[in-house]
Amino acid sequence: MVMASSEALDLAVRHYYRAFAQRGRWVRDLEDLDDDLATYERRLCDEWEIAHVALRSRLGSDEGERCRAGLELSHGLGSSVTARLRGLDEPVLCRGTLHGLADGLRIGWHPDFRERIEELLEDGEPVGARETNRA
Repeated sequence: MVMASSEALDLAVRHYYRAFAQRGRWVRDLEDLDDDLATYERRLCDEWEIAHVALRSRLGSDEGERCRAGLELSHGLGSSVTARLRGLDEPVLCRGTLHGLADGLRIGWHPDFRERIEELLEDGEPVGARETNRA
């Protein structure tokens, strides 16, 4: 939705997989991690919401500007968030978890991601089909 370059998408996928792998190791090695992970994800969602509201409030209607702002949000939020998981403040874990939350549609990078997802779901089209149909 934010017209990210293939390099940015590759980086997001790499961060997601690193975070997923780290979380998998913790799940195998540590007890009582589920509550900590849920709390961590809630904190990240809260931080995202603060940044997303600020983003929406400062943007006009220009779609190019909205995409660029969403892309900046996706790049910057993982570096600026202060959420910690069991004392660990690892940027890759934060960025990867944020991308996982976006993949699960709990958060999104485009200022209008919720409205766009709702439109796609109402139309009964699979996510991504609308962009293909416009071409």
